[in-house]
Amino acid sequence: MAKTCPSCGYSPIGPFTDNCPICAEPVRNVSSDNVGGRFAGPTRMPALLVGGWIVIGLFLGFLFWGDWLWLLLSLGLCGAAWWGVARAETTLLLRLLGGTMLVLFIPGIWLAAQPSILPGLDQRDMSPERVMKEMLAIVRGGSPETLRMSARMKTISGIIYAVQAVVAVPLALLVPPLLNYRSRRKLGGPFYLSKAQAIPGLVVWLVFLPFLAWLTWPTMQTWGDPPKNQFRWPPGQPPIGMPPEEDTE
Repeated sequence: MAKTCPSCGYSPIGPFTDNCPICAEPVRNVSSDNVGGRFAGPTRMPALLVGGWIVIGLFLGFLFWGDWLWLLLSLGLCGAAWWGVARAETTLLLRLLGGTMLVLFIPGIWLAAQPSILPGLDQRDMSPERVMKEMLAIVRGGSPETLRMSARMKTISGIIYAVQAVVAVPLALLVPPLLNYRSRRKLGGPFYLSKAQAIPGLVVWLVFLPFLAWLTWPTMQTWGDPPKNQFRWPPGQPPIGMPPEEDTE
């Protein structure tokens, strides 16, 4: 199978060539290729990789347990990011991509634990179903503070994933082809675009980014509003057991 050099971008490189003919960069893992007519068995995963996956799984399970779709999405994205960071043979570019997303969780956790900062990050709507779930969670040993932090962290993690998709990934695709050979060699690739493709792509991205910010600005403004998880009784219908407010005029 033909391959592309991760360093200089030369292509195609034939299936029997182990090094790039231009820059001599290794392009395939010889030890894992066909050896003696048989395919090598599965390699043993590093303990750092497996340990990180366990920690990420426990942390995300604590935050998003019960919201299975969001939990699976977070496990997939964060697990892939940790794979890019922990694998010894991954390139610097993949490590930067994975590390950027995981590092953003550090200030995100702090922000989720501060309900007075951007209280509108708690996007829960008060409903009978939610009340029942909260009561069951408290009976099982939970607390309102933990539920509030989980709700805020769901919004914050969604923001992190969006920033990764709209900012980090386009930069990883568009900027490296514009760098010099030495910088590209340090990053290691893979580079999917040529310089002629990256320049117009960068221009389009720079135009699209402010437009996207303008579209999302109304949503960002709601993050400073009071949360939606407060009971608001209709006018003239006080809660059971409370007398209606008398007109003082």
